[in-house]
Amino acid sequence: MQLTTPFLLALLLAPFVHAQDLEPDWDALNKRRAPQWFQQAKFGVLVHWGVYAVPGFADVGAPAAWYEQAIGAEGAARDFHAEHYGAEFEYRSFAPRFEASMFDPAEWASIFERAGARYVGLTSKHHDGYALWGSEEASAARGYPWNSVEVGPERDVVGELAEAVRAKGLKMGLQYSLLEWSNPVYREDVGKYVETVMTPQIQDLLARYKPSVLWADGEWEHPDSVWKSPELLARILGEGSGDLVVNDRWGKGLRGKSGDFYTTGYGGDAGKGATSGRKPWERARAISGSYAFNRAGDYDACLSRTEAVRLLIETVSEGGNLLLGVGATADGRIPLIEQDRLFAIGRWLETNGDAIYGTLAGPFERLPWGTSTRKGNTVYLIIYDWPHNSSLLEFPGLETTVTNAYLLSDPDRRRLPVLATAPGRPAVHIAGLVPGEHATVVALELDGPPIVNERFTSGPDRSIQLPARFAERRTSSEAEPSLQLERFETATVADSQGDVALREVQYLTGWTKAEDFLVWENVALRPGPWTVEIMYACAPGEEGSTFAISVGGAALQGTVEPTAGWNDFVTRPVGTIQAGIGTEAEVELRAVQIRGSMMHVESIRLAPIGGPR
Repeated sequence: MQLTTPFLLALLLAPFVHAQDLEPDWDALNKRRAPQWFQQAKFGVLVHWGVYAVPGFADVGAPAAWYEQAIGAEGAARDFHAEHYGAEFEYRSFAPRFEASMFDPAEWASIFERAGARYVGLTSKHHDGYALWGSEEASAARGYPWNSVEVGPERDVVGELAEAVRAKGLKMGLQYSLLEWSNPVYREDVGKYVETVMTPQIQDLLARYKPSVLWADGEWEHPDSVWKSPELLARILGEGSGDLVVNDRWGKGLRGKSGDFYTTGYGGDAGKGATSGRKPWERARAISGSYAFNRAGDYDACLSRTEAVRLLIETVSEGGNLLLGVGATADGRIPLIEQDRLFAIGRWLETNGDAIYGTLAGPFERLPWGTSTRKGNTVYLIIYDWPHNSSLLEFPGLETTVTNAYLLSDPDRRRLPVLATAPGRPAVHIAGLVPGEHATVVALELDGPPIVNERFTSGPDRSIQLPARFAERRTSSEAEPSLQLERFETATVADSQGDVALREVQYLTGWTKAEDFLVWENVALRPGPWTVEIMYACAPGEEGSTFAISVGGAALQGTVEPTAGWNDFVTRPVGTIQAGIGTEAEVELRAVQIRGSMMHVESIRLAPIGGPR
């Protein structure tokens, strides 16, 4: 019996016909709460795989999945394409070479399980439109085979991987690109494309594979009214599945405003400050620095084992999930260096998973040696910089009583002594303990929910560090402050003694208006003289701006001098101030005059003159 297109469409719509639809507007859709499994999972892996894996090339730092787009413009990808395939070689001709001869979905699933991931995503269709399942619409729109069942592997890649992933007890998700670069229907009539390609494809994916996550992407060319995404999601989500979650990329300008959770990319205002607790959020990052396999990838562009583990920790400590990107080769192998990084995370989680899975953002904003998470009445102190010169690990500001403390890496969970070095400065005695690889976790069991009164108090050397990321961004104008929080994964940092290190740096940038300023409140100063230092970066040729720092009303001025580059941070003295008895100061950083670009601000440091008192 031959099935007509209307009949096929009716079959695809069948799971939704009797559903109780939600209202097709964002006010109604955004009242949905993400299911508990997603909020507790904390760690997922997303595989970018498709025809673009055959050339597998991108300039360092660029996404290899964008190869089709890249060869249409001047640059390294076009030169590579001309040299290796010929300038006239069409992108569509890569499809028969995408054979996936070594694709073993059970092996992939084992890798992700061993990594400790709780959910797995696959690019069911990227911006090139090639479908990793038997999508009739993908081929019909172009007039030639353009799905993995008809050309290339001749396999239902989505279905095979979904079955293998679920066999390991993991959730399966699918990424789907709304736009298609070279689809003639999309380019000629986007409304027809939405009706005859996009909507049927999404419904097909949901009906066949029942994913637990649906990541939309490629939404930026049109508003949601063109994609008709509110209507589509009202039908999908109204079906009532408590398992499915959708992200926020359903129309131009909707990121951070729509969906069950928000997805961030590299850097930017991710975390607690970005979402203000309104929605769960997810940080996306590729291990290799490129979404999809890139044969030109630079080893230094890859996350190290420690960076990969700490990226997960930092994301979870801020309240988010990490979606870690990997790319497969054209024959279906996960590169060994990416497997190595995944396994490093998995080994760490075997011992320390209690500090990650099912946790909330840590109660501490500032911990000089690391970060924290929490679960119920337990706080997990996650230590990066082991205090070798001290037998104590301080966590100032915790007011709730600690009833027990132990290392997660200790199978016997022997009790660690807890004491107070000063009022409001509890500490764990760690003498004789050996730090673990990548990060060490001390669990604190409390007699109630954690209550933290965390002012900018001094550390063991009595200096006070004021990170820019914890400053309030204010303005004297009616507009929003221009300053934005960003990060360098690896930056050169020089402290006041001239010691240089490479580390991740979070900093404030985009300072274009003199009306904007930064404020740190409730900074506790001991009486006496203090030196004031600032850590910043400024590329040569952009120097010359002037700034003022006031500490409790005492004002100092400085001029921005150049550093070696925008990712080269130095610590420079500004001057001295005198603090009185019982001073609880407000520290401000203001622009006096902006020339060129204002500096990247990392922190202000206050140090008592004459050492500890």
